[in-house]
Amino acid sequence: MQTTPTCSDGTTLRIAALLERLGGDLSRKLDLALESEDDRELENWLIASCLLGQRLDEAQVEAVLRSLRKSAHTARNQMVSIDPSALAQILANANCKNTAQEAAKLATKLKRAAQSLELHYSGSLTRLARQAESGDDLAGRIAALASGIGAATVLHFLRPLREVWRLADEIPLHPAARTAAVHLGLLREGEDSDGAPSVLRMRLGSANEASGQTIAFADLEAALFRLGQRACLRERKARCPMLELCPRDTCRSAKAE
Repeated sequence: MQTTPTCSDGTTLRIAALLERLGGDLSRKLDLALESEDDRELENWLIASCLLGQRLDEAQVEAVLRSLRKSAHTARNQMVSIDPSALAQILANANCKNTAQEAAKLATKLKRAAQSLELHYSGSLTRLARQAESGDDLAGRIAALASGIGAATVLHFLRPLREVWRLADEIPLHPAARTAAVHLGLLREGEDSDGAPSVLRMRLGSANEASGQTIAFADLEAALFRLGQRACLRERKARCPMLELCPRDTCRSAKAE
């Protein structure tokens, strides 16, 4: 008989500490209200996801996007007018190592995505999502907006939208996030290895109920991803900000050394 996953007090404490130390979803930090399904907000998040796909770090993405928003380039239907030289300067101001040629390619990719979005979906990412028939179809439609929108960009874009677009929840956890969740005792080996992360969502629900908090799944997933990238995937214990709270035997040994 299958039982409902529950959370111990230790798990609740680890989730709270994880969010405090590693922060939540980047879209919230960028003041993007994705849950509103406002196409301007979604387009800004698509731009941010493309920047993440270019291997910019989150601080650089935040600086670039805020500069673009100030210059009104990300207003509805104005992604088409992004100037490559202006984008190159914005990237340079954010200490990005992208060359002028790379900035031109990025501007072209965003312009083509905007044109394709206008042509096929009347400029609306919400309409695109409503026409999709499955999670794979949704991901494929986003990737098809422009050459150069790869799997990493699509997944960056979709994961914070799990609670907004039903089909986005079919996207599996990133290996980094899942490894971190296993290390912290939020998942067991084999749980949520594919498809929607239903077990992790239920454990977060139990933790929220026990603590009286309302931690969003997108925030937990983003924090787990950062932890996994920083430490868990490659067993880099010296870089782990959760070491003293980690329940793994190998981590306890590292603490004692």
